[in-house]
Amino acid sequence: ARRQKKCKSLNHLIWKIAPKKLSRSSKIVELAANIAACQFNEGTYALLVFLHDIGVSLGPSAHEYHRKQDDERVKRADQQAAITTKEERIRRRQAQKDALDIAISAGTLEYGSGIDDSIYKMADF
Repeated sequence: ARRQKKCKSLNHLIWKIAPKKLSRSSKIVELAANIAACQFNEGTYALLVFLHDIGVSLGPSAHEYHRKQDDERVKRADQQAAITTKEERIRRRQAQKDALDIAISAGTLEYGSGIDDSIYKMADF
């Protein structure tokens, strides 16, 4: 089974916002879960929207910081997806090659040149 990285899970984000030792109220945990879900799905810009909605005024440096954070997050995700895709493709090709090598060495190859020759030889008798 594939495990999630600690820093990439929604649960990690929830408990980072509202640590278990400090969050004894279900309302605090519920609020943290909602904030974490928005941030997990939409990035740090969702946090700016949330702060604006509750009346916190933010300057241009906060917006610039969050824009950079989101750009970095997307860039890392794209790089990881490209690496994972390439690694999976290489692994699949290697597995196919290994299976073909095993079939050739065992003599159980069911396709290839001359496979239909046996059919024609049986029809000649």
